[in-house]
Amino acid sequence: MRYLKQNTAVTIVIGSLVDWADGKTLLRDNEDWVPADITCELIKGSSSSTLTLTKTGGSNDCNLTGKGQATLELTASDTDTAGQLRLSFANKITDAYSSNVILPFVEDFMVLAANVYDSLTGSDKLQVDSVQIDYDGPTNAEVTSLHATTDGLLNTIAGYLDTEIAAILEDTGTTLPAQIAALNNVSAANVVTALLGDTTITAGGNWSLRKLLKVLVAWSVGLVRDKSGESGTSEILDPDDGTTVIAELLLSETSPYRTINVL
Repeated sequence: MRYLKQNTAVTIVIGSLVDWADGKTLLRDNEDWVPADITCELIKGSSSSTLTLTKTGGSNDCNLTGKGQATLELTASDTDTAGQLRLSFANKITDAYSSNVILPFVEDFMVLAANVYDSLTGSDKLQVDSVQIDYDGPTNAEVTSLHATTDGLLNTIAGYLDTEIAAILEDTGTTLPAQIAALNNVSAANVVTALLGDTTITAGGNWSLRKLLKVLVAWSVGLVRDKSGESGTSEILDPDDGTTVIAELLLSETSPYRTINVL
């Protein structure tokens, strides 16, 4: 299956065109070729239309190449729908009589969005982010907004749990386990400690929720580089400026685990 660029006029090659009379001879003589004797159906998606084939001066000029093939012009409107496109060629029927020129055949294409087509055949890039693959990462404003939103959510958890636990106790008349009651003491520091312990991160340096979020953001957008002069050690960079080292990542020589030390 061949590719076409969406919303783009193009001249394609079709064929082979075989003489209906004997079912084997290739059509070569363009002087005797009459495109109007051929019915060309264009099918894209669930819609179908008939192209008006002409030799010159039309929207869909069609001419033999002299070697059993033919060129066919398609307009931008012919290729305006992304997805599968089929061209069906058959003899024209007039007053129940066939023109008996060619053996029927079809040509199948896939219409691709412009940037996808150009990425496959030219120098464009596939769109894989809000910018492209060379995305620069979050801005200072985006990171600050993330911090504010997360801190605000954590600050409301304790009050929310107080209300819910009181309602459950009142409805059931029971005492809940101490583990649930302990959730009243949720704080940013407790969350950081729990995350560090659950992920086996070495508690080197002084961790805080802000530093933890910075490390997670930096890691997710690839702000990591090898540390100069120390094999097996990588540096995690501050997403605010992309240069300040905020943590170090050390590979273990005896296990598959890594150690992260915040600076």
